[in-house]
Amino acid sequence: MDIEVKMRVRRFDFSAHAGRKSLFEFVKKLNPEKIFCVHGDHTEEFAEELRRDGFDAVAPLANNRVFSV
Repeated sequence: MDIEVKMRVRRFDFSAHAGRKSLFEFVKKLNPEKIFCVHGDHTEEFAEELRRDGFDAVAPLANNRVFSV
């Protein structure tokens, strides 16, 4: 099944691991509509912290290709 999706995706690669504080500052400046936390040891915790701060954040399970946008 093919599904056409109309959305803008921005992907950022960092050359080094950023700390939690730096990531929060970056997210606040960017102010995205939705955040997908997909790499790291504490992605669900980070997504939860972002949600508490008012952001729409999710941490899809590894190798999960189906999730709600």
